Amino acid sequence: VAGSTSAIAWLLDPAIKKIFIDKDQSLIFLIPLMIIIAFATKGFSLYYAKITMIGVGEEVKKKNIVDEAIASISDSIEYKVIESKDDTEIKAEQDKDKSIVPFARWSKRVGYVISPYGGQLIDVQGKSPGSVLRCPFSGNLFKLPKAED
Repeated sequence: VAGSTSAIAWLLDPAIKKIFIDKDQSLIFLIPLMIIIAFATKGFSLYYAKITMIGVGEEVKKKNIVDEAIASISDSIEYKVIESKDDTEIKAEQDKDKSIVPFARWSKRVGYVISPYGGQLIDVQGKSPGSVLRCPFSGNLFKLPKAED
């Protein structure tokens, strides 16, 4: 954008001086063509910059909405450990009380937990204990247990 703006200013000076003041006909097609190209470049650059900013803003808005929703849910939830229950028992218990978020269990593989919703391994590297996460397999929320020693 800055380059095309300075190119426009740089091209307008000789256009006015050579074509209109000195009445030089040799540059009558070249300078106006270059000015049109400079304006077109500036327009495309501004369009690309605006589209990029809109995309970044939408991504930030989506992330903030998800983070706020998880934070508001986790503040009002009573946490309870559910251990060694099969899927039908877990589903039945969740149907009774929607405010319970079960804890996952640490697996033998470092950085992974076992989902309380079917036993799949979930990568939780970089997440802090006590975080509320969404199971990628079932879509349900679970809480990370405290780190094992």
